[in-house]
Amino acid sequence: MGIALALVIATAMSLQSCKDEVSLPRPVIKLSSESITAPSLESAFSIEVESNCDWTAEIKNDDSQWITISNANDIGNGEMRISLKPNISSYPREATVLVHNETMTVNTTLTVKQNPSSGEGMVSVSELRTLEGASGVTLDRNAMTRGVVVSNLQYNNFPRGLIAIEGEASAGGGIAVKTDDTFLVAAGEEVEIRLEGAEIRRDPESGMLVLYPGSGECVNRTETTEIMPTPLEISIPELQTGNYESMYVKVAGQFSDTDINKEFLYECSSFVDEDYNSMGITVLPSCRFAESMLPSGSGFVCGVAGVTEGAPSLYPCSEADFALNSTRFGAGFSLPYVFSLMTNTATNDDGRYIKTQREEDNNFTHSAVALDNSGVSAEWNTSTAGKYFRFWFDNSGHHNFQLGSWMDVGQNYFKMTYPEGIEITDGFRVQFGWGGMKNAPRNWEVVYSTDNSTWSTGKTDTSFSIPKNVLAASGKGFLDFTADIYVNEPVKKTDRLYVMIRPRDNETISGDALSTSNGRAVFHSCILIDRLPGKTVTSSPSGAIYFEPFDNLTQGADYRLGDKLAAMLNYAGDDISLWDTNIRNGMSGTNVRQRPGYAQIGYVNTVDNDHKSYKNETGRLQTPKLGASGNRTLSFKAMSYRNKAVFEGKSVVDIKGDMTMGTIEITGGGTVNGQTSFSFGPMSHDSFKTFTFTLEGITPDTQISFTSSPGSSDFSRWFIDNICVK
Repeated sequence: MGIALALVIATAMSLQSCKDEVSLPRPVIKLSSESITAPSLESAFSIEVESNCDWTAEIKNDDSQWITISNANDIGNGEMRISLKPNISSYPREATVLVHNETMTVNTTLTVKQNPSSGEGMVSVSELRTLEGASGVTLDRNAMTRGVVVSNLQYNNFPRGLIAIEGEASAGGGIAVKTDDTFLVAAGEEVEIRLEGAEIRRDPESGMLVLYPGSGECVNRTETTEIMPTPLEISIPELQTGNYESMYVKVAGQFSDTDINKEFLYECSSFVDEDYNSMGITVLPSCRFAESMLPSGSGFVCGVAGVTEGAPSLYPCSEADFALNSTRFGAGFSLPYVFSLMTNTATNDDGRYIKTQREEDNNFTHSAVALDNSGVSAEWNTSTAGKYFRFWFDNSGHHNFQLGSWMDVGQNYFKMTYPEGIEITDGFRVQFGWGGMKNAPRNWEVVYSTDNSTWSTGKTDTSFSIPKNVLAASGKGFLDFTADIYVNEPVKKTDRLYVMIRPRDNETISGDALSTSNGRAVFHSCILIDRLPGKTVTSSPSGAIYFEPFDNLTQGADYRLGDKLAAMLNYAGDDISLWDTNIRNGMSGTNVRQRPGYAQIGYVNTVDNDHKSYKNETGRLQTPKLGASGNRTLSFKAMSYRNKAVFEGKSVVDIKGDMTMGTIEITGGGTVNGQTSFSFGPMSHDSFKTFTFTLEGITPDTQISFTSSPGSSDFSRWFIDNICVK
């Protein structure tokens, strides 16, 4: 081979060799943070790792057993988790985390520091709690305390103007701190408080032990990295000791049977464990999740341990603090209990609180079961000739079962089954929505049993009748009934209770013969079972010259049971014109009706009018003459009505809620807040609110009237309780 050819071959090989060499990227490891400064509490931090190679994280300090790393090895982008044990010493500590690739050609470091829980000039939170009642705490001009904020201002569920800090994850490790309204701090941030001039005492409003700094400038954030507070798991008896006040804790249990029927979280409820130890769950009405639905299962609730009305309670910090996803223990039911036909949407079979079992062939008995794990169920048997069973919604809110038909009067029935769990000594009340088409039975009775075999009406007549030719159709003729059953023998906790509604005879609503055509009965809205109304006695406040607690009112459905009542929200009792003398107690008025333990002012007839033509009847309630002179204080509780049983966008005229302003009028001498007619409000649609006003120059002939704005065409139903003049 010639020299020239060899040179060409060598050049070609050289070029091919250069072509095969690939230029690889340089290995890189970057961390989302180069340092962490942690509070003394147990904590954890997530550090993102940006990498194009393998990487390993390891602790360089041999004695750093207080720090651990999760996911310490990976390839490419990833995340490692740094966990720290609490630092109970009086000295800060530090460790270095080295993150490197296998060949050690690239590495980076993360510095981890942790503050001590005590030290020179530092007073622990647990030490502060021992100083309750001390004034002008000046342990040292430079004395400090330090803690992590565990209350959450973002969700506004802690007494106003207070934050809860936790200095140690053990009993006595938390305390509430009074701050300026402008001091905004996030849960998980650490604050340091200078103690010069501070006071420690019980707050009269919240009942909690509070640290009052000498000034707002005494409270400051530290330079620590924000953490996610970790709840300390404790029992209800431990919470009841008060030793965990202002700490973020986790408690196992479920909402009590007596409170499970409540609709919203802000309705203060009790929480019980499997031994039925009880504590309060407090969700303030102003909280961001106040109107979330009450969870029905068992599990855990986290929150800041506090005090409500003098008793230990728990203030959840966010909706994520409720983890009640397991089956309720001690499944059963309690009174009052609402078996509700309310739907989620305007769609058949979409039950909000129950699930139906529907058979296409009406030779089979049909059933429905409650979704709250209570074991409560419904069962009905109608004539084999009937072809109508529907679970449906119409614009009037009369969510209902169409039960047809009733040709075999002796065999057909509608039956509720209530499992063991309660004791009934004297009797119980059943309230329900019922109606029918023209050829359905007119006369019915309510019977009960504890063995599902022997049935009785108890010691009183429990029959009811649908008025002749009052038909359930087109949003009209949906009636509400009450049956008080006085039992022959006490119902024991180990007894199942069965309640049946059945025809008494063959008479129909129209007077014609029973028929499968237009022969359906209609069960609408709900069936509510409760104890018999007792003799409630509300003590008269000291100094009262007039007090009306409406204890003698027992009729109607309790509006506060919420949308489970469906259209029975409007179920009010007799008008004041029908009250006997003892119940009226000197009062007078128009369109004032009974509710259990309070009165309803204003009325809308939903039986004779369909939902497109409801008519508002303004109510007026007048007290008797006060029989006193001078200046006095008037107070009462009030709440406005809202139809919660229907859906937005439907043609229901009262869907947006009744007006929230009421009117007080004075006759016979005197003024209220300087006027003879005074508008007050706003009232809440969800709970009673107390209103207080000044009466000036009243005479023995003075009477007070409660009504709605004069001439108002808006819907104006509202409720009143505990009228007091003192």
